[in-house]
Amino acid sequence: MTARNGKIARLPRFVRKELNERLECSEPGPQLLDWLNALPQAREIVRDEFDGVPISKQNLSQWRRGGFQEWLARKELWAEARKISRTRTGKNQSNLRGQRIPLSARCKAFKYNNLQNNQSSGRSDLSQAQSSNGVSWQDENEDF
Repeated sequence: MTARNGKIARLPRFVRKELNERLECSEPGPQLLDWLNALPQAREIVRDEFDGVPISKQNLSQWRRGGFQEWLARKELWAEARKISRTRTGKNQSNLRGQRIPLSARCKAFKYNNLQNNQSSGRSDLSQAQSSNGVSWQDENEDF
């Protein structure tokens, strides 16, 4: 997974989550840029870290191809993990907090992690997938 350090990546998590949801709903770019650049959090970041240059069409385009795609992949992974968990436990639970993640879901996460890191070593260290770049499973689940 690529570490993101651009304007949008530096926005607070809740702003990136809302942006991703708006992108998923096909909200037009100009409307998104107007919304983002009006946010106090965005204005503060561009003022302090980017010499006051607002979030641009290019910034949004890069986010669409990078951070947004990663968010979609994580969202899909969690949906699959919840589905597998419901199937295995026979419960219709909407939250995996406190549960063990099934091996099949961890394998998918490991494959996702390897794809994101462009690794082709074929290692089978499933514990690496469980901590996926230092972010806990429970933290990631809160985004969906």
